Amino acid sequence: MTAVAEGASGGECVFMVLPRNPALFDSPVARALFARKDVGESKVELTRGKSLTIRVMSLNLPDLIVELDDSGTGSWRESVPGTASGLAAAAA
Repeated sequence: MTAVAEGASGGECVFMVLPRNPALFDSPVARALFARKDVGESKVELTRGKSLTIRVMSLNLPDLIVELDDSGTGSWRESVPGTASGLAAAAA
């Protein structure tokens, strides 16, 4: 969940991790997201270009980068190569 004022390029966010498949709770992807949930509030920066880029900065964790196209789908990755990544979608 994000809190960014209309027209602003920054704000805060918190993570809620709700895997539909219980087997995913111990996956590397879920562990990376649960770590952000455990931090609590993180900073978020928005950059609009060909896609919407969301950079999430959580204390003591690599930045998380989410890129969404005009339809609200895309991908996410941690800024450190070789760490967690996955698909992303914006909820309406």
